[in-house]
Amino acid sequence: MIEIEAVLANLPSNAQKSIVSTIFMPTLFKTLGFNETTIFPNYNTECGYVDFALRPHQDNEIFLQTGTNPSVLVEISGRNINLREGTAQYKTVVSQLKTYLLSPKCKSATWGIIRGCLKSPLA
Repeated sequence: MIEIEAVLANLPSNAQKSIVSTIFMPTLFKTLGFNETTIFPNYNTECGYVDFALRPHQDNEIFLQTGTNPSVLVEISGRNINLREGTAQYKTVVSQLKTYLLSPKCKSATWGIIRGCLKSPLA
């Protein structure tokens, strides 16, 4: 079992957003190649706060220090939130993430990730 699957398997089935954020997200970010200085938690998009903004270092500029030009925005929820495509909760989160991605401060972002940590690691 790869590390990310093991972490998901050990999360409580009713894990709240704070638990998902603390236990699962560091493993996801590590798997994606990000580290402590390329992750900006609770990032102000100027259209609201997204849970995480990510960006690799550019020209010796540390993203956590500058907070400029994020390349990925991540919005998460607890395992008890149904983020299956088409549900009302899914539509709300997608709309929220689109608003963040379209904000002037985040035009550099090319990806948005929604993670709800459903019971199946690939759900």
